[in-house]
Amino acid sequence: MKSGAIVVCTDIHESPKGSRHFWITCRKFGKLENVFTQPFVTSKFGMYFASQLSELFNEFSVNNIVGKMFAMPHNLDASCTELPDILKASAQKWFVTPIRHSLLS
Repeated sequence: MKSGAIVVCTDIHESPKGSRHFWITCRKFGKLENVFTQPFVTSKFGMYFASQLSELFNEFSVNNIVGKMFAMPHNLDASCTELPDILKASAQKWFVTPIRHSLLS
C-alpha cells in the first residue's frame, strides 16, 4: 500500500455499482521486521518478516495499491505436509517480498 502497510486481500468490489471505483477488503499485518540487516537492510527493498495479521477488515481504494507481494511461511516444521492458510495461521510469521514486475512507479 502507498502507506507502507502490507495487507492480505480478501475481496475486491465496485462501490457504488457501475461507478468504476474499486475497493479491496483486506487484513493488515501489525508487525514488519527486517529479514536481516547485513550485508544490506532488507526493508530498503521491501522484504520483511510479517506477523500479527489483524482480525479486523479494512477497505482501501485500489488506487492505494503499490504492487503485489509474495508471502512464504517462515520456519515451518519439517513434518508439515501442506502450507498454512495465511488467513487462519495467526501465530505464523511470513517472509514477504515484492513481486518486482508488479510494482507501480
